[in-house]
Amino acid sequence: MKFTTCTSGVSARTIRRRLEQSGLSARRPLLGLPLTQNHRRLRRHWCDERRMWVAEWNEVVCLQHHDGWIRVWRHRGERMLNSCVMHHHTGPAPGIMIWGGIGYHSRTPLVRIAGTLNSQR
Repeated sequence: MKFTTCTSGVSARTIRRRLEQSGLSARRPLLGLPLTQNHRRLRRHWCDERRMWVAEWNEVVCLQHHDGWIRVWRHRGERMLNSCVMHHHTGPAPGIMIWGGIGYHSRTPLVRIAGTLNSQR
């Protein structure tokens, strides 16, 4: 879908209302690296191996990050469409990195990571 600038005098609020009336809603795009078919196959295999886990999830710690307030307009169920995913590539970026974890029964303290973080560190 391609958008162009128009000067029709229609307000942003009117446009937003019309989009919502047609079933679209503004949501954050799924963030991630572009996946190859092999990546998708490996992810599916990983999930299949853990499909019956119950107690094992008590030992897992989840890590998340917040990346801003970008939104995409999409219908319910379209989250995985390529047009609704914001692909990003790894590389140096300014800022600080803070990590924290949430487990089944606990959470970790926040930790500031100095410098860069890669597969060796």
